[in-house]
Amino acid sequence: MRIIVGLLVAFLAAGCSDDPLIGGVTGPTGEPSLSFSDPAPSVAPTCVSIGLEDGYRLPMLVSFEELLLRPPGACAGASQCGHLALYVMGALNNEGATPAIDLIFDKVADRYHDGSTHAVTGDPDVLSVVAEVVADDGQTLLDHDGEIVSAAVDLLTLPDCDVSPGS
Repeated sequence: MRIIVGLLVAFLAAGCSDDPLIGGVTGPTGEPSLSFSDPAPSVAPTCVSIGLEDGYRLPMLVSFEELLLRPPGACAGASQCGHLALYVMGALNNEGATPAIDLIFDKVADRYHDGSTHAVTGDPDVLSVVAEVVADDGQTLLDHDGEIVSAAVDLLTLPDCDVSPGS
């Protein structure tokens, strides 16, 4: 009877876990993908009111499929596993292991971007944000086609989006 109860407890405990690494599974194998869900990319850059005070952080939410997000060093050899690295204008801004990662404006050299056209380049003035998945070995995770698993969004960042620039 003890053996049956012990097996039943072990079976129920294993069945209650949401961790895909339990039971010998080595991680997802399908096509990995990453995208921003908030703020979501759109045809026109999304405007974010960031105020005038220091210390502003913008929560960036990502959606992902066929990936495991874990703190650095916690993938234990699992495939398609890593943590998020958030880049702003090409510079590392923050790292995290959850689908929500803060964009830290105190680490951004030029925090305000109004969408106006640069006189020299002709490009719009936007804050470019990219998230990538970094594996335990420090390498950027690649999808099945050898492309970096990443998400990108361009933002307008103003003290108040309800006030038009120059008014």
